[in-house]
Amino acid sequence: MFQDRQGGGGYGAGPREEHEITCSKCGNKGTVPFKPMEGKPVFCRDCFREERASRGGGGGYGGGGGGRRF
Repeated sequence: MFQDRQGGGGYGAGPREEHEITCSKCGNKGTVPFKPMEGKPVFCRDCFREERASRGGGGGYGGGGGGRRF
């Protein structure tokens, strides 16, 4: 019934590619599962949590809300 999703990429994409980053806030090195865009800040795991909490960010796409938008 359910497909085995070993590999972590979801939808049969295989394993995620990790990209090395330097955190825009604290300067620590880390990795992210996406290719960072030039000109946009990128945060380590700890700073990302702090940023999200300080912005009152909910989960998911767009920072919260819920329900359908028409």
